[in-house]
Amino acid sequence: MSDPVYVIELGSGLYLDDHGVLHQGPIPPVPSYTLPGGVLATANEISKLSKTFKDIGDALPNKEDGKKFDEFAAKLSKLGLPGDDMAKLLGVVGEIADAVGTVFVVVGVAMAAAKMLGLFNEGPSPLEILVKARFDALDKTINALHKLIVDKDLEKQKNALGAARSTVQDFVSQRDSLTMTPAQIESRQQELATNLQLLSAPQWIALLDPITYTVLFDSGEYEKVWPWISSHLFRVPAGSPPQRAAFPVVNSPFFDHRLAVVLAPQAAQILLVLVRSLSPEFRTTGDFRSTLRDFATKLSELATSIRNTTLARTIYTEGDFGGLIPDFYVNDPFPGVIEPTLKPDYSFVVGAMDLCNHNDAFFPNVVKGFGVPASIPSRQGSFDFRWQPPARLVRQGPDTVLVHADGSPVIQYRIVNPKDCADTANDLSLQDYSDLLLSSGYLTLVQLAVQLRHTATQPDKSETVHGDVLLQRHPQPRSEVTVVSAPGTILFTSTGEIKAQAWREPQKIRAFATCSTQLIPRTKLIHYRVLLRTLASGFPPRGWAEPDYNTAVQSASYVADPLHPGFRRLVLSTSKDAVLHEELLIEGSSQKEARHVDRTLEFKAHTFDWWIPVQSLRPLKPFDIPRLSPEVTVLDSDSTYIPGIGSVMLGIGWKDGAQTWKGYHREILETTIGMHVRLDWEGSNIRVEIENRPEDRNYIAFLVVEETFGSIEPDEQPPKVLHTAFPIAINGQLTYVPQSLFDQEKEADQKQRAFAEKYAVSVNPKPGEPVLETIRMNQVTTDAGIAHLAAALRQFEPEELEKLTRFFFT
Repeated sequence: MSDPVYVIELGSGLYLDDHGVLHQGPIPPVPSYTLPGGVLATANEISKLSKTFKDIGDALPNKEDGKKFDEFAAKLSKLGLPGDDMAKLLGVVGEIADAVGTVFVVVGVAMAAAKMLGLFNEGPSPLEILVKARFDALDKTINALHKLIVDKDLEKQKNALGAARSTVQDFVSQRDSLTMTPAQIESRQQELATNLQLLSAPQWIALLDPITYTVLFDSGEYEKVWPWISSHLFRVPAGSPPQRAAFPVVNSPFFDHRLAVVLAPQAAQILLVLVRSLSPEFRTTGDFRSTLRDFATKLSELATSIRNTTLARTIYTEGDFGGLIPDFYVNDPFPGVIEPTLKPDYSFVVGAMDLCNHNDAFFPNVVKGFGVPASIPSRQGSFDFRWQPPARLVRQGPDTVLVHADGSPVIQYRIVNPKDCADTANDLSLQDYSDLLLSSGYLTLVQLAVQLRHTATQPDKSETVHGDVLLQRHPQPRSEVTVVSAPGTILFTSTGEIKAQAWREPQKIRAFATCSTQLIPRTKLIHYRVLLRTLASGFPPRGWAEPDYNTAVQSASYVADPLHPGFRRLVLSTSKDAVLHEELLIEGSSQKEARHVDRTLEFKAHTFDWWIPVQSLRPLKPFDIPRLSPEVTVLDSDSTYIPGIGSVMLGIGWKDGAQTWKGYHREILETTIGMHVRLDWEGSNIRVEIENRPEDRNYIAFLVVEETFGSIEPDEQPPKVLHTAFPIAINGQLTYVPQSLFDQEKEADQKQRAFAEKYAVSVNPKPGEPVLETIRMNQVTTDAGIAHLAAALRQFEPEELEKLTRFFFT
């Protein structure tokens, strides 16, 4: 699975990624969002939620996950929920959520639109079918929800979601089948976008509002369990003490989330699909950003309301296990010999309750006020109705009032480990509560809410610019040259230098680059600038640092948005300090008419020579030089295929120009290089061809596409520009050097280091002697320190240098 694009912090190093997969460990360096309602506060909460996820394959349900989805359905069934219906519903929501998260932040716009609409086939989508089934079931079986559906006209709003999706799908189908003119497309797209922004979205957002789902509490549906355990049943809102879940008064206002977890995901996902379909680059242009923020905020509030008001768990204290227990409930056949134990009749109700779903119909085997008959398993849903504490008992003596039928006094017992009993009961109910966070739909809404928050941000990678670079080289006639390892005297060599005869082979280079821009037609066009840049990358004479555009010129990160709490903001850190030279090739927006550039340019660049080791002996002849590497690809055909360009003729002698050899960067220099550049931009496709000058050496240039974001925040400085850079390695000069030269360098280096270490420990100034040069101990293990030491010895102690040199050669 790919690296996460964003994560949801659950607490203490536990987080969900954008695919809904649970992880434990350091939070990765990607946008991080807090759990709506607050993070899980204790290590025990974390461990329980981890256990819940472990039971379902460590990920939120996705209908495409096969075995994991089956585990989730089994989990819901075990909890007593309508496992098949709810599992399928949440599974399809998870499938679409995963697809939405992927296409919004990973793949290109064209692929995104196709994949999004691919989730919805002709006619009702799988999500709409499941929503309708669950909606109709609640309408028919729950009187309070039937009244809510009628009063709030929820049937009409549900149908409006499907109708809007169908309308946009018809438009996209006509647009992509080329049956509409550009003017018709623009007009219809603008009309649909306006309707979505002004008419549909305000109505749909009501489906995310907890107030929409307020019913009059029907106490007749909850008589079996809730009233009888309310003294030990608590809601546990994040960041607040537990609150007793008192049994509501009949007809009092009550938030019921059962319809919310059906309609809210559909509303959120239909919105995302329509936004992407109508404005594929909405994250870049800024379209619908305020609407997405509103939806994200409301969905977060809805998820928080579910967690804080409709989910509860039993909580016991030491005092609940501190009372005296009559011997009716105790086995004590041999007092003082065998430790007494509790009979099965002495039990507690322990677990967690979904205050909406867990009505009397949910507990068919529970007898009102009496619990579960002995012949029925004690575990019903997320409750254990006959839980026995791990009690250790002591005999307290006879009761002064109660007697048995035979007149013998009733003996009382006391639990001596009440804290252990309370802790064990609460630990079990916490696990049941964690299961409810999943089965209630809370975590699914969390996933969608955070997805909305992230899609409301600007992208740190372009939505429209994607491309490839293909290189070809044509070797030119070789010439024999002498290569010298380094300037100046090299210590511990017989001649003071290391050199060798080598073959130098210039290369003609052709680079073909293709990249995309915004598809047209669009109602809002993105402005682009296309440039060539070279970056500082060398430290003459031998220092080379491979240039990284994202480090040297522009880096992107997300920070807390100061204007919109709970949201993130893209920050672009851009610096031209490392840019040696740049040339603007073209700027503008995608358009149908073709534009062309044909220029010969001169650039300042850091160049180097490739020294490629070969096992060639004296005298060095062209025929002695082996192939660069078994990895070298020699194209047998006379053409090659380049994405976006098609078939490109190679011609005789042209080879793959990518680096396939192992070599060394040597003789780094800042020089002026030249290139011939041809550029074509037609529609949404840019094609660039670059040819080098064979006399130029090796260097790296960057084809950079800059795009301007369509909207920024009031406290940001315009323009806000995102860079997409494609490195182009021009390998214009290859030098084949005998391996023996590198062996000599290695040997000299080892002797220099040994010399530096020996001199550092054997030569110290005597008291009163002048100190002419200071070299610290930690410097003599570096190349610079060794050179410094050698220079000092040559100037001040030439005899000592000669003596040490002879020592290392004998």
